[in-house]
Amino acid sequence: MIGIAIANSVGIRRSSGSVVVVPIATAATGVGQTSFTANWNAFAGANYYLLDVSLNSSFSSFVGSYQNYVVIGTSQLVSGLTPNTTYYYRLRAATGVDSDAASFFTRVYTAGGTLSYSEVTATETLVYDMKTAGVWTAMKAVYPMIGGSAASCAQNLKSSSFTGTFSSGWTFASNGATPNGTSAFMNSGLNASTNLSPTSLSFGGYTSTTTDATGYSGATPPNYLMQSWKSYNYTEYWRTTVSSISIAGGSVGMIQCNQVGTDSRIYRNSTLGTNDINAMVSLPNFNMYIGATNNSGSPTFYDLHLVSYYYYADGLTPTQALNHYTAVQTFNQTLNRSVGPQIVSDADAQAYINRVYTAGGTLTNTEASAVNQLVIDMKTAGIWTAMRAVYPMVGASAAACAQNLKSSSFTGAFSSGWTFTSNGVQGNGTSTYFDTTLNPTGTLSTTSAHMSFYSRTNINESKYDMASNNYSVIVYGNTFYVNLTGSGIFTASYSVANTLGFYLGARTNDTNVNGYRNGTKVIDNAPLISQIGTQTTLLGARTTSGGDVSAKQYAFASIGDGLTDTQAASLYTAAQAFNTTLSRQV
Repeated sequence: MIGIAIANSVGIRRSSGSVVVVPIATAATGVGQTSFTANWNAFAGANYYLLDVSLNSSFSSFVGSYQNYVVIGTSQLVSGLTPNTTYYYRLRAATGVDSDAASFFTRVYTAGGTLSYSEVTATETLVYDMKTAGVWTAMKAVYPMIGGSAASCAQNLKSSSFTGTFSSGWTFASNGATPNGTSAFMNSGLNASTNLSPTSLSFGGYTSTTTDATGYSGATPPNYLMQSWKSYNYTEYWRTTVSSISIAGGSVGMIQCNQVGTDSRIYRNSTLGTNDINAMVSLPNFNMYIGATNNSGSPTFYDLHLVSYYYYADGLTPTQALNHYTAVQTFNQTLNRSVGPQIVSDADAQAYINRVYTAGGTLTNTEASAVNQLVIDMKTAGIWTAMRAVYPMVGASAAACAQNLKSSSFTGAFSSGWTFTSNGVQGNGTSTYFDTTLNPTGTLSTTSAHMSFYSRTNINESKYDMASNNYSVIVYGNTFYVNLTGSGIFTASYSVANTLGFYLGARTNDTNVNGYRNGTKVIDNAPLISQIGTQTTLLGARTTSGGDVSAKQYAFASIGDGLTDTQAASLYTAAQAFNTTLSRQV
């Protein structure tokens, strides 16, 4: 046994109090084998335990999924170790965790399941968000579908009631549980007639499967109470023997079937269905199934959609349903298994992400998070209000990259020939251009304007980077030019060793135009002409007719009001941090 310094806290979001992690054993060593059982004395008052397995005594790195592995009880079997290798083991105990979440973890481990640390923290946040949003009390059964096993996916997060029972034919993985579409189903143990009310009920789930299917989840006689995912154009909610309602948009994401009084609605993600007046007199006296329909005790209408979350609850108001979706989307987003717009903290960043998805684009979780931080950084630096158009160039598609982060105005249009990757957008050098649709005349001022772009390409070319005809900020050959005077092309210049980096031209009065490279002022000029660009601003070219087309790759661009020296440096800092997060900085 050797002594080890043990951390005092872990980053878990919780409903109340603080999470405190305290040592209950010093580190132990063991020679790797196919399995190793670590035993320590129990710690009174712990909600759950954390087992760290490392190849070094400093615990600076961890072995596979055993970093902060959750342990219930005083013993844990560690499998998959390399023979004849020395490992270090450390046990910690966590207190102050939400009691409902901790009870769920206990049920998972008692049933023989396991959870990763990321699944634990995501579940903690899910419970916190549902309680904060006022939907937790309405829940009767919540199946987060985590842990990659029947034992873990069968557990009800809300309580020890309604533990599910899976038939054979399911596939369990980190993204949830998938039925085979021919024989698989899960009996929730929740009786529709006994546990739900015909005037107050809500149920549904979350899927990322796009395959067409006609399967249902629910129960049938004497009245239908079923939910179906149909990817081709709509999803249905049956709540009487003769009546159903549907919502367009396919199956991907979260569906909530809801009944409050005579108000019947089906919600898809953040889209709230319209009211359909239809009273329910009674409910089926059968258990609700997931992955199939319970027809008088026999499964039928088998489904094949991946289930990444499922629930049964009392009826939810439209506000509660929207908050419920937000909590579940955040949960699945944390586990890298979400579909649709990511949930972020800043409202402007959220609006941009929504526009990307509405346009048919997508973002990775890393891109969405980076965009959110970019907006926060720009607001903190006091430069957000100066922006008219900001193009983060993320999403690896024309639909995503064309969106303006600042607002719904000035959505750009890419000509054909561009290449879109995770590193940004790249022209072909012969015919490509990106029309921002922003005309400086009428939008900017002769005394206050800026343009900027982030180049990831070192190329000596006599082409234009950003221009409204001659009104431009460009690296022409190996010379940086700023022309925000409206007359002439080479008003102000600065020689550069390469064309990589962030270039910005700004004008803050009628007598001065400045140029900045990577946040440093390198051009300070006093033009005499007060004019402004009269055509829409292009990225990667000077004219739409194919004039001076660049072959550079761009990872950011902005247009807006003039910036001071301090603001110009702050914009570079924000853009550089943004691209660094995406591992595409230069």
